[in-house]
Amino acid sequence: MIHLDMRTVVFLAAISYLVCTVFVIQLWWQSRGRFGGMNLLAINSVFQTVALTLIVSRGAIPDWVSIFLANVLTMTGAVLSYVGLERFLRKPGPQLHNGLLLVVACFALGMFSLIHPDLPKRTLVVSVFFLIVCAQCVWLLWRRVEPALRLLAFGTGMVFAGYCLLSLVRIAGYFAGATAPGDYFQSSAFNALVIISYQTLLVLLTYSLVLMVNRRLVMEIAAQQDKFARAFQFAPYAISMTRLSDGVIVDVNDQFVALSGYVRAEVVGKSPNDLQLWERDEDRVAVTEALAREGVVAAREMNFRTKSGAPVTGLFSANTLPAEGGSHVLSCILDITGSKQTATALLESEARREAEMTAALEAQRQGRFAALKLMDEAIAARADAEAAAAALQQQTAALRQRNEQLDRFNRLAVGRELDMLSLKQQVNALSLQLGQAAPFDLAFADVPQDPINAASDSGSSATGTPR
Repeated sequence: MIHLDMRTVVFLAAISYLVCTVFVIQLWWQSRGRFGGMNLLAINSVFQTVALTLIVSRGAIPDWVSIFLANVLTMTGAVLSYVGLERFLRKPGPQLHNGLLLVVACFALGMFSLIHPDLPKRTLVVSVFFLIVCAQCVWLLWRRVEPALRLLAFGTGMVFAGYCLLSLVRIAGYFAGATAPGDYFQSSAFNALVIISYQTLLVLLTYSLVLMVNRRLVMEIAAQQDKFARAFQFAPYAISMTRLSDGVIVDVNDQFVALSGYVRAEVVGKSPNDLQLWERDEDRVAVTEALAREGVVAAREMNFRTKSGAPVTGLFSANTLPAEGGSHVLSCILDITGSKQTATALLESEARREAEMTAALEAQRQGRFAALKLMDEAIAARADAEAAAAALQQQTAALRQRNEQLDRFNRLAVGRELDMLSLKQQVNALSLQLGQAAPFDLAFADVPQDPINAASDSGSSATGTPR
């Protein structure tokens, strides 16, 4: 019968754990920015490796380190592994029960390691703990996971089912007395077979994790390619994929076909220069130089020609990206021909409206100037009228004064004439009394019967003074 040295078995298992840990850490490093939970899976592998290393070092280090701490690291790593799988599969859940389970298990382990050392009971505690945690992993990988990922997670679930089965075997071994008390390295071949089984399951777990992560990566790449293909075909822009080395068109979308007027078979395998898509060759050269210098061209207004020769104005954007067979250029054209024409019409309309408004403002200004001029003329005319009125008033006053003077003069003159006529009448009357002829001819005057009294009355009223 082959005798299995327990220390050798554990040492070889530690080496296997170390190799598997390196693979898991590398797997985490490659997918750290893409999938969640991989860091916890890597920590679990580190904890398991450190735990086995501490067990191998038993005798050279304190027992509480090689027994209690080693088993605590093993159980903690199992819980972290479950949480990491939940995050990887995007099915996070509450962990209070697992925390309480870990506390209770650590308490029982400390009891049977430090206070009342008992190897079979320690084995029972660890086996029950692993059975509960691994059963949760199986349920997660087979039932809780999304249906689309169940096939992906099935193999890893099988490995955890193996861990559950091995835990049941250890529990059954405890009740069957297969784990004898005493030194762990002096235990029966049953424990050695358990360690070998754990080693085998760890290798299978590492392999299944690598397959699961890689398949998940392939699925996401395929999904991204499908999204890119859909976005490429159904984008509202004219998109083309060309090789950077020679400018040959690799693929175009439906909008490119609709815009250019070419069918896909006429475009693929030819360069834009062959199809004479650029209206100005200087624009094509400038874009090529910009891509070679900066790797990107953003929203440049360019002019193109369709298959029929019709001009097209578009916003051209391009970016270089790596692909199989060398770098390629992904370019898109946003047709702004209609928008450009509309903008031109709007600018012309705005220019006409501005000219009309300018003319209206000028006319209004001229009207205001004319109104101000009329107001000035009215003010001047009013001032002239007021001056003329003042002058007329002055003239009227002067005329009134002169009329008064003339009236006084006339009155004086009439009085004098009447006095003279009265004197002539008296002279004629005296001449007639003396028997002489009248010296004055007064036939023209209509005089009263009593010329002397009439003349006297007239002279008195005219002069206002007695004679």
